[in-house]
Amino acid sequence: MIDSTGKKIGEDSEKPDKEFLLAEIKFFLKGFSNNKTDNKAYTIAKSINEYLKLGGTDEEITKLLPKLEEYIEITESEDFLWQMVYIQREISSAAMNRLLKPRFCAECKYRAAQYFDKICEVEPTTHNNCCRVIEYVFAALGFEKSKENEKILPLIEKAEELFLQIPETDSAIYYTAGRLLYDELHRKLTFDEAEQELEVLKKVADYAIKLYKARPLKSNLERALFHYLEYCKNNLFSFEAEKDILTELIKLAENTTGVGMETEKYISELKEILQKFSSNSQ
Repeated sequence: MIDSTGKKIGEDSEKPDKEFLLAEIKFFLKGFSNNKTDNKAYTIAKSINEYLKLGGTDEEITKLLPKLEEYIEITESEDFLWQMVYIQREISSAAMNRLLKPRFCAECKYRAAQYFDKICEVEPTTHNNCCRVIEYVFAALGFEKSKENEKILPLIEKAEELFLQIPETDSAIYYTAGRLLYDELHRKLTFDEAEQELEVLKKVADYAIKLYKARPLKSNLERALFHYLEYCKNNLFSFEAEKDILTELIKLAENTTGVGMETEKYISELKEILQKFSSNSQ
């Protein structure tokens, strides 16, 4: 349908929304400078997220963000801080989709990880602490893509330090943090002793299996099989110590229907390993 201006109805319908939101954000930021509150900070940050989701440009927002970032030091609002994390994720995702600015994307991820330091100060829940670990790992992965290798290991080491402070809990987010962390540690560390590498491989495999049991998604199953295969193929792998877990994992996988070709391949390889070790132990 055509309106009185000759445009199709609905054409450019998002543009006024974006323009209105940006004008509103700028207006509220002026008032915020004179009277800063958690509620106002949250409202502005949420509006920025809405603007970005409508396709608003990160160039406009990055000019405005410092005014909100100054408030992070004194806020007590977890909701506001999470909105700030979402902003960095939206900006980074948009830049990544355009295959542009890998360094800019990495800086966004790192900034989001730093926001979690404050989130965990305000509300130090297990969930928030695990999310902080994951965000620091993602920041390291971002710097890997931007080829700033000197920044990677310090971030991974900080993530491990933070993870070891979290009491172990039977939750998917905890196992996700452990799997991501130790997988990245295995990829980035140079091991002086074979036993050290084996220990890290075991941690990755264990967290991956526990994650699948806590959240039995096919993608989690595939990761569990892949990581356990890496562990099995290590020269120091002990079949006697691991045979029950290996047998259980194969049984879990075989009882899962509709898996992909990659998963089928991993199952087949693990069954061969089980058969080989079983024959040798007889």
